[in-house]
Amino acid sequence: MRQNMSTRWDDAILNQYRQIGDKEADLLVDQTFQGKNGSIKSNRMLLLANQLIEQPGLFFVDDSWVAKELNSYRKDDPGLADYYEPMEAPDWVDMGKLKLASKFWHENTVVSLGVLYAASLPSCYLIEKGIPALYKTGKLLPPYLNQRIYETGLMLDAVMDKDGINIIEDKEFDMDYVLADEVARCIPGSHVQRSRHHLHIDCGESKGGVSDDPGLEDLVNTVNQAVTRRLKEGTKRYLWGKGYITAKKVRFLHASMRYMLLNPSAVSPPPTSEDGQPKPFMEKIAERQETWDSQTLGAPVNQEDVAYTLLTFGLVIPKGLEKWGIPISQEEKDAFLHLWKLIGHVMGIEDGLLTDQWDEAEALFALVQQRQCGGSPDGVALTEALIGMMDDYLPKLPGVKQNSLPVELIVSQMGEKFGKDLISPETWKNSRPCLLRPAYAFLGGVAKLYFGLRTAYLKSFPLLGDISANLVHEVGETIIDSWRDAYRRVPFFVPNSLTDWQRLAGADPEYLKVLKDWRQGMLITAGFSLVLLVISVFGLTVAFPLWLLQGQTAFFVSLGITAGSYVLFATIAKKKLTKLLENRPKPNNRIIKLAKHMK
Repeated sequence: MRQNMSTRWDDAILNQYRQIGDKEADLLVDQTFQGKNGSIKSNRMLLLANQLIEQPGLFFVDDSWVAKELNSYRKDDPGLADYYEPMEAPDWVDMGKLKLASKFWHENTVVSLGVLYAASLPSCYLIEKGIPALYKTGKLLPPYLNQRIYETGLMLDAVMDKDGINIIEDKEFDMDYVLADEVARCIPGSHVQRSRHHLHIDCGESKGGVSDDPGLEDLVNTVNQAVTRRLKEGTKRYLWGKGYITAKKVRFLHASMRYMLLNPSAVSPPPTSEDGQPKPFMEKIAERQETWDSQTLGAPVNQEDVAYTLLTFGLVIPKGLEKWGIPISQEEKDAFLHLWKLIGHVMGIEDGLLTDQWDEAEALFALVQQRQCGGSPDGVALTEALIGMMDDYLPKLPGVKQNSLPVELIVSQMGEKFGKDLISPETWKNSRPCLLRPAYAFLGGVAKLYFGLRTAYLKSFPLLGDISANLVHEVGETIIDSWRDAYRRVPFFVPNSLTDWQRLAGADPEYLKVLKDWRQGMLITAGFSLVLLVISVFGLTVAFPLWLLQGQTAFFVSLGITAGSYVLFATIAKKKLTKLLENRPKPNNRIIKLAKHMK
Protein backbone atom coordinates (compact mmCIF):
# COMPACT_ATOMS: atom_id res chain seq x y z
CA MET A 1 0.00 0.00 0.00
CA ARG A 2 1.24 3.48 -0.92
CA GLN A 3 1.84 5.64 2.15
CA ASN A 4 2.47 9.31 2.58
CA MET A 5 5.78 10.32 4.20
CA SER A 6 3.95 12.20 6.97
CA THR A 7 2.17 8.89 7.90
CA ARG A 8 -1.12 10.78 8.28
CA TRP A 9 -2.66 9.48 5.05
CA ASP A 10 -2.65 6.38 2.90
CA ASP A 11 -4.87 4.89 0.19
CA ALA A 12 -7.33 3.37 2.63
CA ILE A 13 -7.88 6.67 4.44
CA LEU A 14 -8.28 8.70 1.24
CA ASN A 15 -10.61 6.08 -0.24
CA GLN A 16 -12.93 6.68 2.70
CA TYR A 17 -12.80 10.46 2.26
CA ARG A 18 -13.56 10.00 -1.44
CA GLN A 19 -17.02 8.68 -0.59
CA ILE A 20 -17.84 11.59 1.73
CA GLY A 21 -19.41 14.87 0.66
CA ASP A 22 -20.32 17.35 3.39
CA LYS A 23 -22.81 15.85 5.82
CA GLU A 24 -23.89 19.12 7.42
CA ALA A 25 -24.31 21.12 4.20
CA ASP A 26 -25.80 18.15 2.32
CA LEU A 27 -28.50 17.74 4.95
CA LEU A 28 -29.39 21.43 4.73
CA VAL A 29 -29.50 21.39 0.91
CA ASP A 30 -31.54 18.16 0.82
CA GLN A 31 -34.12 19.69 3.15
CA THR A 32 -34.17 22.90 1.12
CA PHE A 33 -34.56 21.35 -2.33
CA GLN A 34 -37.13 18.81 -1.18
CA GLY A 35 -39.23 21.57 0.33
CA LYS A 36 -41.49 24.04 -1.43
CA ASN A 37 -39.69 26.47 -3.80
CA GLY A 38 -36.34 24.96 -2.86
CA SER A 39 -34.23 26.43 -5.67
CA ILE A 40 -35.80 29.86 -5.15
CA LYS A 41 -34.96 29.77 -1.44
CA SER A 42 -31.43 28.66 -2.22
CA ASN A 43 -30.85 31.51 -4.62
CA ARG A 44 -32.30 34.01 -2.17
CA MET A 45 -29.73 32.73 0.33
CA LEU A 46 -26.95 33.35 -2.16
CA LEU A 47 -28.30 36.82 -2.92
CA LEU A 48 -28.10 37.49 0.81
CA ALA A 49 -24.50 36.34 0.72
CA ASN A 50 -23.74 38.88 -2.00
CA GLN A 51 -25.13 41.65 0.19
CA LEU A 52 -23.13 40.44 3.18
CA ILE A 53 -19.93 40.17 1.15
CA GLU A 54 -20.33 43.83 0.18
CA GLN A 55 -21.42 44.97 3.66
CA PRO A 56 -20.82 42.32 6.35
CA GLY A 57 -21.99 44.70 9.07
CA LEU A 58 -25.59 44.49 7.84
CA PHE A 59 -25.86 41.09 9.48
CA PHE A 60 -25.78 42.76 12.91
CA VAL A 61 -28.29 45.53 12.11
CA ASP A 62 -31.71 44.33 13.27
CA ASP A 63 -33.78 46.44 10.87
CA SER A 64 -31.60 45.83 7.78
CA TRP A 65 -33.06 44.06 4.76
CA VAL A 66 -30.58 41.21 5.27
CA ALA A 67 -31.59 40.64 8.90
CA LYS A 68 -35.29 40.78 8.04
CA GLU A 69 -34.81 38.28 5.21
CA LEU A 70 -32.99 35.86 7.50
CA ASN A 71 -35.63 36.27 10.19
CA SER A 72 -38.31 35.34 7.66
CA TYR A 73 -36.76 31.84 7.55
CA ARG A 74 -36.86 31.32 11.31
CA LYS A 75 -40.16 29.46 11.38
CA ASP A 76 -39.95 27.13 8.37
CA ASP A 77 -36.23 26.99 7.55
CA PRO A 78 -34.17 27.61 10.71
CA GLY A 79 -31.12 25.98 9.09
CA LEU A 80 -31.13 28.58 6.32
CA ALA A 81 -31.71 31.38 8.80
CA ASP A 82 -28.64 30.40 10.83
CA TYR A 83 -26.37 29.41 7.94
CA TYR A 84 -24.39 32.67 7.78
CA GLU A 85 -24.10 33.06 11.56
CA PRO A 86 -20.51 33.74 12.67
CA MET A 87 -18.76 30.41 13.26
CA GLU A 88 -16.77 29.80 16.43
CA ALA A 89 -13.09 29.93 15.51
CA PRO A 90 -11.01 26.79 16.07
CA ASP A 91 -8.46 27.05 18.86
CA TRP A 92 -5.60 26.75 16.37
CA VAL A 93 -6.44 29.90 14.39
CA ASP A 94 -3.62 32.46 14.53
CA MET A 95 -4.72 35.99 13.60
CA GLY A 96 -1.11 37.04 13.07
CA LYS A 97 -0.71 34.39 10.37
CA LEU A 98 -3.96 35.43 8.71
CA LYS A 99 -2.74 39.03 8.50
CA LEU A 100 0.64 37.98 7.11
CA ALA A 101 -1.03 35.81 4.45
CA SER A 102 -3.29 38.69 3.40
CA LYS A 103 -0.33 41.05 3.23
CA PHE A 104 1.55 38.58 1.04
CA TRP A 105 -1.44 38.25 -1.30
CA HIS A 106 -1.80 42.02 -1.41
CA GLU A 107 1.82 42.42 -2.53
CA ASN A 108 1.66 39.65 -5.14
CA THR A 109 -1.91 39.67 -6.48
CA VAL A 110 -1.08 40.01 -10.17
CA VAL A 111 1.57 37.28 -10.28
CA SER A 112 -0.64 35.05 -8.11
CA LEU A 113 -3.35 35.33 -10.75
CA GLY A 114 -0.79 34.17 -13.30
CA VAL A 115 -0.03 31.13 -11.12
CA LEU A 116 -3.77 30.51 -10.82
CA TYR A 117 -4.07 30.20 -14.61
CA ALA A 118 -0.77 28.38 -15.20
CA ALA A 119 -0.74 26.00 -12.22
CA SER A 120 -3.77 25.96 -9.91
CA LEU A 121 -6.45 25.39 -12.56
CA PRO A 122 -4.36 22.90 -14.60
CA SER A 123 -3.63 20.98 -11.38
CA CYS A 124 -7.39 20.58 -10.91
CA TYR A 125 -7.79 19.35 -14.49
CA LEU A 126 -5.39 16.49 -13.75
CA ILE A 127 -7.79 14.80 -11.32
CA GLU A 128 -9.35 12.20 -13.62
CA LYS A 129 -12.12 11.06 -11.28
CA GLY A 130 -12.95 14.56 -10.11
CA ILE A 131 -13.17 16.13 -13.56
CA PRO A 132 -16.62 14.74 -14.46
CA ALA A 133 -18.20 16.94 -11.78
CA LEU A 134 -16.66 19.91 -13.61
CA TYR A 135 -16.71 18.79 -17.21
CA LYS A 136 -20.04 17.05 -17.76
CA THR A 137 -21.97 20.22 -16.96
CA GLY A 138 -19.87 22.05 -19.57
CA LYS A 139 -19.34 25.06 -17.31
CA LEU A 140 -15.55 25.20 -17.64
CA LEU A 141 -15.62 25.26 -21.42
CA PRO A 142 -16.35 28.10 -23.83
CA PRO A 143 -18.54 30.11 -23.75
CA TYR A 144 -18.51 30.00 -19.93
CA LEU A 145 -14.78 30.05 -19.21
CA ASN A 146 -14.31 33.80 -18.77
CA GLN A 147 -17.17 33.90 -16.27
CA ARG A 148 -15.73 31.00 -14.27
CA ILE A 149 -12.29 32.63 -14.23
CA TYR A 150 -13.97 35.80 -12.98
CA GLU A 151 -15.80 33.95 -10.20
CA THR A 152 -12.67 32.10 -9.09
CA GLY A 153 -10.79 35.40 -8.94
CA LEU A 154 -13.58 36.94 -6.86
CA MET A 155 -13.40 34.08 -4.38
CA LEU A 156 -9.62 34.28 -4.07
CA ASP A 157 -9.61 38.03 -3.56
CA ALA A 158 -12.45 37.87 -1.02
CA VAL A 159 -10.83 35.26 1.22
CA MET A 160 -7.29 36.65 0.87
CA ASP A 161 -8.17 40.32 1.38
CA LYS A 162 -6.95 42.00 4.57
CA ASP A 163 -10.56 42.22 5.78
CA GLY A 164 -11.51 38.85 4.31
CA ILE A 165 -11.63 36.87 7.54
CA ASN A 166 -11.66 38.59 10.90
CA ILE A 167 -11.69 37.22 14.42
CA ILE A 168 -14.42 38.68 16.62
CA GLU A 169 -13.75 38.27 20.33
CA ASP A 170 -16.54 38.00 22.89
CA LYS A 171 -15.11 38.43 26.39
CA GLU A 172 -17.24 36.77 29.02
CA PHE A 173 -15.68 38.44 32.08
CA ASP A 174 -15.22 42.02 33.15
CA MET A 175 -11.50 42.74 33.60
CA ASP A 176 -11.91 44.51 36.95
CA TYR A 177 -14.13 41.74 38.27
CA VAL A 178 -11.59 39.08 37.34
CA LEU A 179 -8.72 41.07 38.86
CA ALA A 180 -10.60 41.68 42.10
CA ASP A 181 -11.62 38.05 42.34
CA GLU A 182 -8.05 36.79 41.85
CA VAL A 183 -6.59 39.31 44.34
CA ALA A 184 -9.13 38.20 46.94
CA ARG A 185 -8.21 34.56 46.27
CA CYS A 186 -4.44 35.17 46.51
CA ILE A 187 -4.61 37.50 49.55
CA PRO A 188 -7.02 35.99 52.08
CA GLY A 189 -9.01 38.60 53.99
CA SER A 190 -8.43 41.36 51.42
CA HIS A 191 -11.16 43.50 49.90
CA VAL A 192 -11.14 45.28 46.54
CA GLN A 193 -13.13 48.43 45.79
CA ARG A 194 -13.51 50.20 42.45
CA SER A 195 -13.19 54.00 42.38
CA ARG A 196 -13.45 55.57 38.93
CA HIS A 197 -10.39 54.28 37.06
CA HIS A 198 -8.66 52.73 40.09
CA LEU A 199 -8.93 49.58 42.17
CA HIS A 200 -8.23 49.95 45.91
CA ILE A 201 -6.99 46.87 47.74
CA ASP A 202 -7.66 46.63 51.49
CA CYS A 203 -5.44 43.89 52.90
CA GLY A 204 -7.41 43.67 56.12
CA GLU A 205 -5.29 42.50 59.04
CA SER A 206 -2.11 41.91 56.99
CA LYS A 207 0.75 43.57 58.89
CA GLY A 208 2.91 46.08 57.12
CA GLY A 209 0.75 46.06 53.99
CA VAL A 210 1.30 44.35 50.73
CA SER A 211 4.01 46.78 49.61
CA ASP A 212 6.26 45.53 52.45
CA ASP A 213 5.78 41.89 51.52
CA PRO A 214 9.06 40.47 50.06
CA GLY A 215 6.94 38.11 47.95
CA LEU A 216 5.09 40.99 46.29
CA GLU A 217 6.62 40.39 42.84
CA ASP A 218 5.70 36.70 42.94
CA LEU A 219 2.21 37.62 44.10
CA VAL A 220 1.74 40.10 41.25
CA ASN A 221 2.94 37.53 38.72
CA THR A 222 0.58 34.92 40.15
CA VAL A 223 -2.37 37.30 39.91
CA ASN A 224 -1.45 38.34 36.35
CA GLN A 225 -1.18 34.72 35.21
CA ALA A 226 -4.50 33.89 36.80
CA VAL A 227 -6.19 36.90 35.19
CA THR A 228 -4.74 36.05 31.77
CA ARG A 229 -5.91 32.46 32.10
CA ARG A 230 -9.41 33.47 33.21
CA LEU A 231 -9.81 36.00 30.41
CA LYS A 232 -8.62 33.51 27.83
CA GLU A 233 -10.94 30.82 29.10
CA GLY A 234 -13.81 33.27 29.15
CA THR A 235 -13.23 34.63 25.64
CA LYS A 236 -14.97 33.14 22.65
CA ARG A 237 -13.66 33.86 19.17
CA TYR A 238 -15.81 33.92 16.06
CA LEU A 239 -15.04 34.05 12.34
CA TRP A 240 -16.56 36.83 10.28
CA GLY A 241 -15.93 38.90 7.16
CA LYS A 242 -16.51 38.79 3.42
CA GLY A 243 -14.05 35.93 2.98
CA TYR A 244 -15.91 33.87 5.58
CA ILE A 245 -19.26 34.54 3.84
CA THR A 246 -17.73 33.70 0.45
CA ALA A 247 -16.40 30.37 1.74
CA LYS A 248 -19.80 29.53 3.25
CA LYS A 249 -21.47 30.48 -0.01
CA VAL A 250 -19.19 28.21 -2.06
CA ARG A 251 -19.80 25.41 0.45
CA PHE A 252 -23.55 25.76 -0.11
CA LEU A 253 -23.01 25.77 -3.88
CA HIS A 254 -20.91 22.59 -3.70
CA ALA A 255 -23.67 20.84 -1.76
CA SER A 256 -26.24 22.04 -4.31
CA MET A 257 -24.18 20.67 -7.21
CA ARG A 258 -23.77 17.38 -5.34
CA TYR A 259 -27.53 17.14 -4.85
CA MET A 260 -28.26 17.82 -8.53
CA LEU A 261 -25.64 15.38 -9.83
CA LEU A 262 -26.83 12.62 -7.49
CA ASN A 263 -30.52 13.35 -8.09
CA PRO A 264 -30.93 14.31 -11.77
CA SER A 265 -34.52 13.07 -11.78
CA ALA A 266 -35.35 15.65 -9.12
CA VAL A 267 -34.25 18.45 -11.43
CA SER A 268 -36.99 19.64 -13.75
CA PRO A 269 -35.63 20.72 -17.13
CA PRO A 270 -36.47 24.26 -18.21
CA PRO A 271 -37.84 25.07 -21.65
CA THR A 272 -35.39 24.34 -24.46
CA SER A 273 -32.82 27.11 -24.84
CA GLU A 274 -33.22 29.58 -27.65
CA ASP A 275 -30.83 29.41 -30.57
CA GLY A 276 -27.52 31.00 -29.70
CA GLN A 277 -28.13 30.70 -25.95
CA PRO A 278 -26.02 28.26 -23.88
CA LYS A 279 -28.09 25.55 -22.26
CA PRO A 280 -28.89 26.21 -18.59
CA PHE A 281 -27.30 23.92 -16.05
CA MET A 282 -30.61 22.30 -15.14
CA GLU A 283 -31.22 21.38 -18.76
CA LYS A 284 -27.79 19.76 -18.96
CA ILE A 285 -28.36 17.82 -15.74
CA ALA A 286 -31.86 16.72 -16.74
CA GLU A 287 -30.46 15.33 -20.01
CA ARG A 288 -28.20 12.93 -18.12
CA GLN A 289 -29.67 9.46 -18.24
CA GLU A 290 -27.02 7.60 -16.26
CA THR A 291 -26.74 7.78 -12.49
CA TRP A 292 -23.59 9.12 -10.90
CA ASP A 293 -21.04 6.30 -10.51
CA SER A 294 -20.02 6.89 -6.90
CA GLN A 295 -18.25 3.54 -6.69
CA THR A 296 -15.80 4.54 -9.43
CA LEU A 297 -15.70 8.32 -9.14
CA GLY A 298 -16.45 8.82 -5.46
CA ALA A 299 -19.07 11.30 -4.31
CA PRO A 300 -19.26 14.38 -6.53
CA VAL A 301 -17.23 17.23 -5.04
CA ASN A 302 -15.98 14.84 -2.35
CA GLN A 303 -13.65 15.48 0.57
CA GLU A 304 -10.48 14.32 -1.20
CA ASP A 305 -11.17 16.44 -4.30
CA VAL A 306 -12.02 19.58 -2.32
CA ALA A 307 -9.00 19.20 -0.02
CA TYR A 308 -6.76 18.81 -3.08
CA THR A 309 -8.41 21.81 -4.77
CA LEU A 310 -7.74 24.03 -1.76
CA LEU A 311 -4.11 22.91 -1.82
CA THR A 312 -3.94 24.14 -5.42
CA PHE A 313 -4.40 27.55 -3.81
CA GLY A 314 -2.75 27.30 -0.39
CA LEU A 315 0.25 25.23 -1.52
CA VAL A 316 0.54 25.65 -5.30
CA ILE A 317 0.35 29.46 -5.39
CA PRO A 318 3.35 30.03 -3.05
CA LYS A 319 5.32 27.27 -4.81
CA GLY A 320 4.42 28.77 -8.18
CA LEU A 321 5.51 32.24 -7.11
CA GLU A 322 8.86 30.77 -6.04
CA LYS A 323 9.25 29.09 -9.42
CA TRP A 324 8.84 32.47 -11.08
CA GLY A 325 11.44 34.07 -8.85
CA ILE A 326 9.55 35.72 -5.99
CA PRO A 327 11.45 35.26 -2.70
CA ILE A 328 9.17 33.76 -0.05
CA SER A 329 10.10 33.11 3.56
CA GLN A 330 9.01 29.95 5.32
CA GLU A 331 6.98 32.14 7.65
CA GLU A 332 5.02 33.52 4.67
CA LYS A 333 4.48 30.02 3.26
CA ASP A 334 3.18 28.75 6.59
CA ALA A 335 0.89 31.77 6.96
CA PHE A 336 -0.54 31.33 3.46
CA LEU A 337 -1.22 27.65 4.11
CA HIS A 338 -2.68 28.46 7.53
CA LEU A 339 -5.26 30.77 5.96
CA TRP A 340 -6.31 28.08 3.48
CA LYS A 341 -6.55 25.53 6.27
CA LEU A 342 -9.06 27.87 7.88
CA ILE A 343 -10.95 28.27 4.58
CA GLY A 344 -11.09 24.48 4.34
CA HIS A 345 -12.53 24.32 7.85
CA VAL A 346 -15.23 26.86 6.95
CA MET A 347 -16.02 24.97 3.73
CA GLY A 348 -16.66 21.74 5.60
CA ILE A 349 -13.45 19.80 4.95
CA GLU A 350 -12.97 17.31 7.77
CA ASP A 351 -10.11 17.91 10.20
CA GLY A 352 -8.36 14.74 9.09
CA LEU A 353 -7.62 16.34 5.71
CA LEU A 354 -6.60 19.78 6.99
CA THR A 355 -3.03 20.83 7.63
CA ASP A 356 -0.96 24.00 7.85
CA GLN A 357 2.33 22.12 8.06
CA TRP A 358 4.22 22.66 4.80
CA ASP A 359 5.77 19.18 4.58
CA GLU A 360 2.42 17.54 5.33
CA ALA A 361 0.67 19.65 2.69
CA GLU A 362 3.29 18.70 0.09
CA ALA A 363 2.94 15.04 1.02
CA LEU A 364 -0.87 15.06 0.82
CA PHE A 365 -0.79 16.90 -2.50
CA ALA A 366 1.71 14.43 -3.94
CA LEU A 367 -0.25 11.43 -2.68
CA VAL A 368 -3.51 12.63 -4.24
CA GLN A 369 -1.68 13.25 -7.51
CA GLN A 370 -0.23 9.72 -7.40
CA ARG A 371 -3.73 8.35 -6.83
CA GLN A 372 -5.81 10.53 -9.11
CA CYS A 373 -3.75 12.47 -11.65
CA GLY A 374 -3.24 11.59 -15.28
CA GLY A 375 -4.14 12.43 -18.83
CA SER A 376 -7.81 12.28 -19.80
CA PRO A 377 -9.87 13.62 -22.72
CA ASP A 378 -11.87 15.78 -20.31
CA GLY A 379 -8.73 17.24 -18.73
CA VAL A 380 -7.22 17.98 -22.14
CA ALA A 381 -10.43 19.68 -23.29
CA LEU A 382 -10.49 21.90 -20.20
CA THR A 383 -6.81 22.79 -20.55
CA GLU A 384 -7.15 23.54 -24.26
CA ALA A 385 -10.02 25.91 -23.46
CA LEU A 386 -7.86 27.62 -20.81
CA ILE A 387 -4.91 27.91 -23.23
CA GLY A 388 -7.16 29.46 -25.86
CA MET A 389 -8.49 31.99 -23.36
CA MET A 390 -4.97 32.90 -22.18
CA ASP A 391 -3.71 33.23 -25.76
CA ASP A 392 -6.54 35.63 -26.58
CA TYR A 393 -5.35 38.10 -23.95
CA LEU A 394 -1.61 37.62 -23.54
CA PRO A 395 0.59 39.95 -25.63
CA LYS A 396 1.32 38.84 -29.18
CA LEU A 397 5.11 38.82 -29.57
CA PRO A 398 6.72 38.93 -33.04
CA GLY A 399 7.47 35.46 -34.37
CA VAL A 400 5.60 33.71 -31.54
CA LYS A 401 3.16 31.05 -32.69
CA GLN A 402 -0.39 30.76 -31.45
CA ASN A 403 -0.69 29.35 -27.90
CA SER A 404 3.10 29.35 -27.45
CA LEU A 405 3.26 31.71 -24.47
CA PRO A 406 0.39 30.15 -22.42
CA VAL A 407 1.77 26.65 -23.06
CA GLU A 408 5.22 27.77 -21.92
CA LEU A 409 3.74 29.31 -18.77
CA ILE A 410 1.84 26.12 -17.94
CA VAL A 411 4.89 23.92 -18.57
CA SER A 412 7.08 26.22 -16.46
CA GLN A 413 4.74 25.51 -13.54
CA MET A 414 3.55 21.96 -14.16
CA GLY A 415 6.64 20.41 -15.75
CA GLU A 416 6.79 18.45 -19.00
CA LYS A 417 5.26 15.22 -17.65
CA PHE A 418 2.02 16.81 -16.46
CA GLY A 419 2.16 19.28 -19.34
CA LYS A 420 1.94 16.42 -21.83
CA ASP A 421 -0.96 14.92 -19.84
CA LEU A 422 -2.88 18.18 -20.11
CA ILE A 423 -2.00 19.54 -23.55
CA SER A 424 -3.03 17.88 -26.79
CA PRO A 425 -0.15 16.47 -28.92
CA GLU A 426 -0.99 18.87 -31.74
CA THR A 427 -0.89 21.95 -29.52
CA TRP A 428 2.26 20.68 -27.82
CA LYS A 429 4.04 20.21 -31.14
CA ASN A 430 2.95 23.51 -32.69
CA SER A 431 3.48 25.80 -29.71
CA ARG A 432 6.87 24.82 -28.29
CA PRO A 433 9.48 25.99 -30.84
CA CYS A 434 12.99 25.42 -29.48
CA LEU A 435 14.26 28.73 -30.86
CA LEU A 436 12.11 30.71 -28.43
CA ARG A 437 13.19 28.91 -25.27
CA PRO A 438 16.33 31.05 -24.78
CA ALA A 439 14.15 34.16 -25.07
CA TYR A 440 11.73 32.79 -22.48
CA ALA A 441 14.66 31.91 -20.21
CA PHE A 442 16.03 35.45 -20.57
CA LEU A 443 12.65 37.01 -19.71
CA GLY A 444 12.38 34.65 -16.75
CA GLY A 445 15.80 35.79 -15.54
CA VAL A 446 14.79 39.44 -15.82
CA ALA A 447 11.61 38.71 -13.85
CA LYS A 448 13.56 36.95 -11.09
CA LEU A 449 15.99 39.87 -10.85
CA TYR A 450 13.11 42.33 -10.63
CA PHE A 451 11.34 40.35 -7.91
CA GLY A 452 14.54 40.15 -5.89
CA LEU A 453 15.09 43.91 -6.16
CA ARG A 454 11.45 44.59 -5.38
CA THR A 455 11.63 42.53 -2.20
CA ALA A 456 14.74 44.43 -1.10
CA TYR A 457 13.08 47.81 -1.74
CA LEU A 458 9.92 46.76 0.11
CA LYS A 459 12.07 46.22 3.19
CA SER A 460 14.24 49.32 2.71
CA PHE A 461 11.42 51.75 1.84
CA PRO A 462 8.31 50.41 3.61
CA LEU A 463 6.12 53.46 2.91
CA LEU A 464 6.87 53.46 -0.82
CA GLY A 465 6.57 49.68 -0.79
CA ASP A 466 3.09 49.86 0.74
CA ILE A 467 1.98 52.44 -1.83
CA SER A 468 3.31 50.30 -4.68
CA ALA A 469 1.74 47.14 -3.27
CA ASN A 470 -1.65 48.88 -3.00
CA LEU A 471 -1.42 50.06 -6.61
CA VAL A 472 -0.39 46.63 -7.92
CA HIS A 473 -3.22 45.06 -5.93
CA GLU A 474 -5.67 47.47 -7.59
CA VAL A 475 -4.30 46.40 -10.97
CA GLY A 476 -4.94 42.78 -9.96
CA GLU A 477 -8.52 43.53 -8.92
CA THR A 478 -9.07 45.30 -12.24
CA ILE A 479 -7.86 42.21 -14.09
CA ILE A 480 -10.30 40.07 -12.09
CA ASP A 481 -13.19 42.45 -12.82
CA SER A 482 -12.36 42.46 -16.53
CA TRP A 483 -13.15 38.73 -16.84
CA ARG A 484 -16.85 39.27 -16.06
CA ASP A 485 -18.68 38.02 -19.10
CA ALA A 486 -21.98 38.92 -20.78
CA TYR A 487 -24.27 36.78 -18.65
CA ARG A 488 -27.37 37.81 -16.76
CA ARG A 489 -26.15 35.86 -13.77
CA VAL A 490 -25.18 36.29 -10.15
CA PRO A 491 -21.68 34.91 -9.45
CA PHE A 492 -21.67 31.52 -7.70
CA PHE A 493 -25.42 31.10 -8.09
CA VAL A 494 -27.33 27.83 -7.69
CA PRO A 495 -28.49 27.19 -11.27
CA ASN A 496 -32.17 27.32 -12.16
CA SER A 497 -34.19 27.55 -15.32
CA LEU A 498 -34.92 31.26 -15.13
CA THR A 499 -31.64 32.97 -14.37
CA ASP A 500 -28.73 30.67 -15.07
CA TRP A 501 -26.30 31.33 -17.88
CA GLN A 502 -28.57 33.53 -19.97
CA ARG A 503 -26.85 36.13 -22.11
CA LEU A 504 -27.52 39.80 -21.46
CA ALA A 505 -30.02 41.40 -23.80
CA GLY A 506 -28.16 42.51 -26.89
CA ALA A 507 -25.15 40.25 -26.21
CA ASP A 508 -24.89 39.09 -29.81
CA PRO A 509 -21.64 37.93 -31.48
CA GLU A 510 -20.84 41.50 -32.49
CA TYR A 511 -21.12 42.71 -28.89
CA LEU A 512 -19.04 39.77 -27.61
CA LYS A 513 -16.28 40.80 -30.01
CA VAL A 514 -16.48 44.38 -28.72
CA LEU A 515 -16.27 43.04 -25.16
CA LYS A 516 -13.27 40.88 -26.05
CA ASP A 517 -11.49 43.85 -27.66
CA TRP A 518 -12.21 45.95 -24.56
CA ARG A 519 -10.83 43.21 -22.30
CA GLN A 520 -7.69 42.98 -24.42
CA GLY A 521 -7.26 46.73 -24.10
CA MET A 522 -7.68 46.51 -20.33
CA LEU A 523 -5.04 43.81 -20.01
CA ILE A 524 -2.60 45.55 -22.34
CA THR A 525 -2.98 48.74 -20.30
CA ALA A 526 -2.53 46.83 -17.03
CA GLY A 527 0.54 45.08 -18.42
CA PHE A 528 2.02 48.38 -19.63
CA SER A 529 1.59 49.90 -16.16
CA LEU A 530 3.48 46.97 -14.63
CA VAL A 531 6.28 47.30 -17.21
CA LEU A 532 6.63 50.93 -16.11
CA LEU A 533 6.96 49.78 -12.51
CA VAL A 534 9.70 47.35 -13.53
CA ILE A 535 11.52 50.15 -15.39
CA SER A 536 11.33 52.37 -12.30
CA VAL A 537 12.81 49.63 -10.10
CA PHE A 538 15.70 48.99 -12.50
CA GLY A 539 16.20 52.74 -12.97
CA LEU A 540 16.56 53.25 -9.24
CA THR A 541 18.95 50.30 -9.05
CA VAL A 542 21.37 51.63 -11.66
CA ALA A 543 21.14 55.33 -10.66
CA PHE A 544 23.86 55.29 -8.00
CA PRO A 545 26.31 53.09 -9.93
CA LEU A 546 25.88 55.46 -12.89
CA TRP A 547 26.76 58.39 -10.64
CA LEU A 548 30.01 56.70 -9.70
CA LEU A 549 30.83 55.67 -13.27
CA GLN A 550 29.40 58.49 -15.41
CA GLY A 551 28.86 61.41 -13.06
CA GLN A 552 25.89 63.46 -11.88
CA THR A 553 24.27 63.92 -15.29
CA ALA A 554 23.81 60.18 -15.80
CA PHE A 555 22.56 59.89 -12.23
CA PHE A 556 19.87 62.55 -12.65
CA VAL A 557 18.81 61.18 -16.05
CA SER A 558 18.37 57.74 -14.51
CA LEU A 559 16.55 59.22 -11.53
CA GLY A 560 14.29 61.19 -13.88
CA ILE A 561 13.42 58.05 -15.84
CA THR A 562 12.73 56.27 -12.55
CA ALA A 563 10.44 59.01 -11.23
CA GLY A 564 8.65 59.49 -14.55
CA SER A 565 8.04 55.77 -14.99
CA TYR A 566 6.72 55.42 -11.46
CA VAL A 567 4.38 58.42 -11.71
CA LEU A 568 3.03 57.13 -15.02
CA PHE A 569 2.57 53.66 -13.51
CA ALA A 570 0.66 55.12 -10.56
CA THR A 571 -1.50 57.28 -12.83
CA ILE A 572 -2.46 54.36 -15.04
CA ALA A 573 -3.08 52.03 -12.08
CA LYS A 574 -5.15 54.56 -10.15
CA LYS A 575 -6.99 56.49 -12.85
CA LYS A 576 -6.70 55.05 -16.35
CA LEU A 577 -7.67 51.48 -15.45
CA THR A 578 -10.52 52.69 -13.25
CA LYS A 579 -11.88 54.78 -16.10
CA LEU A 580 -11.56 51.90 -18.55
CA LEU A 581 -13.43 49.64 -16.14
CA GLU A 582 -16.21 52.21 -15.77
CA ASN A 583 -16.47 52.41 -19.58
CA ARG A 584 -17.00 48.69 -20.04
CA PRO A 585 -19.16 48.21 -23.16
CA LYS A 586 -22.86 47.72 -22.45
CA PRO A 587 -25.00 45.87 -24.97
CA ASN A 588 -28.06 47.99 -24.24
CA ASN A 589 -26.13 51.17 -25.06
CA ARG A 590 -25.28 49.79 -28.46
CA ILE A 591 -28.93 48.93 -29.10
CA ILE A 592 -30.06 52.41 -28.07
CA LYS A 593 -27.47 54.04 -30.33
CA LEU A 594 -28.54 51.83 -33.22
CA ALA A 595 -32.20 52.70 -32.66
CA LYS A 596 -31.39 56.42 -32.61
CA HIS A 597 -29.35 56.04 -35.79
CA MET A 598 -32.24 54.27 -37.55
CA LYS A 599 -34.60 57.12 -36.64
